[in-house]
Amino acid sequence: MNPLAINPWALLGAGALALTLGFGAGWQVQGWRLRADIAEVKLDNATAITQASQVALDDYKRAASAIKDAATGAQVDTIAILGQLAAIKRNYANAKPAPLPPDCRPGPDRLRYLSETTAAANAAIARPVPGK
Repeated sequence: MNPLAINPWALLGAGALALTLGFGAGWQVQGWRLRADIAEVKLDNATAITQASQVALDDYKRAASAIKDAATGAQVDTIAILGQLAAIKRNYANAKPAPLPPDCRPGPDRLRYLSETTAAANAAIARPVPGK
């Protein structure tokens, strides 16, 4: 027997082992590379979401400030309008009625209503008060 002769089964086993180790090492390296790519994509997405959220927050702050300014202006306008309304009410309460034109005459319905109201007032005045 030749001392340098190698058993073919041992050679086949060593080749299969080397192939398996090479495949496993390649698989592991590919996994590391893909995990790094996935982590980079996740970082890019997180950065984009952060930027979009910051833009939305800035828009919200601007809108809230505009609403607050509009509410303050509306409150000032409301106070001014209420003051004007009070002045109009005072002027209306103190205003003298306009004189009627000389040819103004009440219509038949209004004359009947005035007559009924006058009669009811006179009847209330003429009624005896109990206990006197």
